[in-house]
Amino acid sequence: MATRVISQFIAGTDDRKVVAAAGTPEALGTTAIIGVCIVAESDNTGNIAVGMSNAVRAAAGSQKGLAILAARESVFVPAQSLANVWIDASVSGDGVAFTAVTS
Repeated sequence: MATRVISQFIAGTDDRKVVAAAGTPEALGTTAIIGVCIVAESDNTGNIAVGMSNAVRAAAGSQKGLAILAARESVFVPAQSLANVWIDASVSGDGVAFTAVTS
């Protein structure tokens, strides 16, 4: 499959989010967006769950969410706000890097 370049990409923001306490989901932020590419950090020792509400869970046996990411895995999530994109970690201190498309 050929790589497709999105020429309409105008603006974005790069950031990082770490889950302080495993089992306590956190929103990525509050910025209005079009979508966000999320990558589990390479030094994560557990999984990251990505979802659209604070019901997302990364713990083994109770995983819920759009995607469950191991270290270095990624997912693109179309959303209107970073406040609508939540992550949870199975290990406290694990996190993600993300690039949000804002316009």
